[in-house]
Amino acid sequence: MDIQYLLFLQNIRETYVPFLIPFMEMVSYFAISYILFIPAYIYWVKDKKAGHYILTAWSVANALNATVKLTACVYRPWIRDPRVVPAGNAIATAGGYSFPSGHSTWASSLYGSTAYYCRRIGKKILMVVLILLVFLTMFSRNFLGVHTPQDVLVGMTEGFVMTLLIAKLYDKIEENHDLMDKCLLAGAILSILAIIYILVKPYPMTYVDGKLLVDPVKMRYDGIQDISALTAMMLWSYVDKRWIRFEPVEIKNFQKSILAAAGVGLYLVISYLKSSCINTIGPNAGRVAYSFLLYFYMIILVPLVLKSSAEWKKSPFDQGNTV
Repeated sequence: MDIQYLLFLQNIRETYVPFLIPFMEMVSYFAISYILFIPAYIYWVKDKKAGHYILTAWSVANALNATVKLTACVYRPWIRDPRVVPAGNAIATAGGYSFPSGHSTWASSLYGSTAYYCRRIGKKILMVVLILLVFLTMFSRNFLGVHTPQDVLVGMTEGFVMTLLIAKLYDKIEENHDLMDKCLLAGAILSILAIIYILVKPYPMTYVDGKLLVDPVKMRYDGIQDISALTAMMLWSYVDKRWIRFEPVEIKNFQKSILAAAGVGLYLVISYLKSSCINTIGPNAGRVAYSFLLYFYMIILVPLVLKSSAEWKKSPFDQGNTV
């Protein structure tokens, strides 16, 4: 049934709406690209708790997705049925295992938690747009032929469930601040155990015409990066809680624009450093280093600069005439 649905979409795509392929590729790419900068920006200048909540929901959901994916080891639709032909360049970014959909998990956790925040501050229209983006991302993965309906539905469920559970947890943390330390420690321990698990567990080694269908070693790379991101989130959050104690600073609108531009620029620099980390210290350690570097930038580096700037009398982020 799932393959028949993909074949139906494939026929529609190729016969009637081939012009939609670039748009759907853009939707898929946008969900896993630099959109992560938005909760970081919320953390810096809007609402620290909200930004931290969104980043945490995203980190937990993606670590869970990586663990489930490397446990299930489900092959991609075109491996299961050669009649399925992925569209455009989608296959280039969709190697390895299929279930659950990482794009759907990423979208439902990041868009979903941001939508939850928007609902709490009364931005209902933006909330609706974000939820629609989740379902559009899910559909794009089916439309492009790289995921089955089961893949995207389970991926979405992972993201939404983690979004709601983390929101409930944050409400309890407000009433019991000691619970934060326990949660950070538990998250770090569970993520480390998950990394050990995916490194030692057995994987299917299916060969066709002498070629391995999916190389589990390569599949572990992304899994280790996603799970180590949760470890990094927990570690740097503890550092902030214990020593930095950052709170968002009030700055002028033009300064917010400068901060956004500088933050995006630094985000891009760190993203490009990923390949350098991998080439220098290896594929696994390099991805772990990249995850720690990325979260250091979001949770420690920029907040530390903002906090220090607010305390310097000659800082451009002075306290006068703020909005």
